[in-house]
Amino acid sequence: MDGVMAIAVTEAKAAAENETTLEGRVKKAMETTKHHWMLTDEGGQFNAAVAAAMLLGSEEEKARLQMEFSQLQALNAAISGVPVDFGQMEPMEKPVGLMKIWKEID
Repeated sequence: MDGVMAIAVTEAKAAAENETTLEGRVKKAMETTKHHWMLTDEGGQFNAAVAAAMLLGSEEEKARLQMEFSQLQALNAAISGVPVDFGQMEPMEKPVGLMKIWKEID
């Protein structure tokens, strides 16, 4: 992790640490990183928010975030033309809605 990413993750973690729900922590972290003044790449901003939420989550919450994040990466790879075997992916029982939350933040 480079210095700029570390700063964004640290700021997002501090902003989200008092939230009581996983979705609340994700939203607060995303509000902090979206349009970040140092981390200008939108993908990096999204990744920093997810990383911050993972640092604050329980083991079950980390697993949920990791699974959803992995599925989003696979979808992004497929859109980019990389072959992806979606049949190998486990269905999510309780998705957090990372992209939905991200899109709702302006």
